[in-house]
Amino acid sequence: MNNLFKKEKMIKLDNNFTLSSDGYHGICLTFTEKREREKTVKIEGKTKKTGEVEEYDFEDKWYFTTISPALERYMELKQVIIPSMVEILEVQKEILEILSDFREKYKNW
Repeated sequence: MNNLFKKEKMIKLDNNFTLSSDGYHGICLTFTEKREREKTVKIEGKTKKTGEVEEYDFEDKWYFTTISPALERYMELKQVIIPSMVEILEVQKEILEILSDFREKYKNW
């Protein structure tokens, strides 16, 4: 297990992204988000949409050997989601604050 996660099992970067151990010596960056989809049912071997909407938890994971590429990927993903330049600058400021807090909290690692 990565030494970073001996005390804490997961590090929350923001509302959607977390860092955790992959169970060995690597890092897992996880994106989670509530989403909606049209409900489907299987009738006679065929899948049909019911017209009802259901909520589900979407999750995507990326695996890295060290923390640096995981944080780089987090910054890339965070910027892709943003549509305008003003929002990009705001998010970059937010990311830098998160990274600064992260460095301060885990400086001994």
